[in-house]
Amino acid sequence: MARRGRSPVVFVRRLTKAQKRKLKKTVERGGGVSAVRWRRSLVILMSSQGKSAAAIAGALGADDDWVRDVVHAFNRDRMDSLSPRWAGGRPPTISLKMRVEIARIAATRPQLLKEPFTRWSLTKLRDYLIKTKVVPAISKERLRQILAEEQIFIHRTKSWKRSPDPDFDAKAARVLRLYRRPPTEGVVICFDEHGPITPTPHPGWGWARAGRPQRLPANYRKNKGVRFFFGAYDVAKDQLSGLWFERKTGANVLRFLRFIRRRHRDEGRIYLVMDTSRPTSPRTSATGPRSTTSSSCPSRPTPAGST
Repeated sequence: MARRGRSPVVFVRRLTKAQKRKLKKTVERGGGVSAVRWRRSLVILMSSQGKSAAAIAGALGADDDWVRDVVHAFNRDRMDSLSPRWAGGRPPTISLKMRVEIARIAATRPQLLKEPFTRWSLTKLRDYLIKTKVVPAISKERLRQILAEEQIFIHRTKSWKRSPDPDFDAKAARVLRLYRRPPTEGVVICFDEHGPITPTPHPGWGWARAGRPQRLPANYRKNKGVRFFFGAYDVAKDQLSGLWFERKTGANVLRFLRFIRRRHRDEGRIYLVMDTSRPTSPRTSATGPRSTTSSSCPSRPTPAGST
């Protein structure tokens, strides 16, 4: 039986005063440098003190061969070897475009994608992504990690009723397509109402002497009626604008539509996503003035209500 030879003895070359000073400064600072640079600097200092690779490995809980590699690298590249430039590894197989599509499909009900089940499991979602060639291959664990990174988690669904609108899926798909990819030749505006709202004073804050805050008169009589807020949300700019009205009528809706047209006059075609309340029905809006600005009103799917 052949006897195993003795491991080669490797020591660092003689260090200059400047090198010793930099190495000691790195080791003494500790948290001020990266863990890789600190660990490699400590190996070089211990080797310069005459300690063998086995002794250094035992003190640091490392491998003998790794210690020898660090010493060899320092003898070859000197101080540059303390911060090695490793390769980036294998390129990612899941691109950013794939991640966006994975998140979109996971947040979509399977029925809308013509799949015969009510919710996604990791196995079903992975099989669907591979079948539709969204990704060439992916493991369930990697899929779970991507969903978590995209802030998509399992939630218990609320009760809901299916809309009686026969064109619900087509209308919803068109609206969602405008949200995901706003057209470059125009602007996507979502119109909705909020109210009735009772005007009431709300306490704020301000500078005052200790123990003597400014006081707000009590509102004993609510004699200001109610108000309705008509809002227009610009999808691309993430901006909300609106007007207050005393009543929610078709005439006020038309006034607000003129406000939207004036506000976005120079932005090309206006894609207006309307709500489904009665005052904004096409019958009422048809009496409005003709516009010189090109616009489009995607039909919004009729809701069935939810709890």
